[in-house]
Amino acid sequence: MGVWVLVWSMSPVQIVLCANNIYSENNMADVVTHELIHAFDHCRAEVDLKNPIHLACTEVRAWARLCRRHG
Repeated sequence: MGVWVLVWSMSPVQIVLCANNIYSENNMADVVTHELIHAFDHCRAEVDLKNPIHLACTEVRAWARLCRRHG
């Protein structure tokens, strides 16, 4: 599995996908959903991605959403 997101800027919040690692429409939907959860957390809860506890929480939320989607 390669890198999906090359750059994620905090101001303004931007998500830039690595198109060479997106292999299907469903995969792209999963990656965008995952990254949008991080963006939402950053905007709403002021998540500091340099704080390991904040990072762990936002990753768990993002992966849990994908796990529910795929059963």
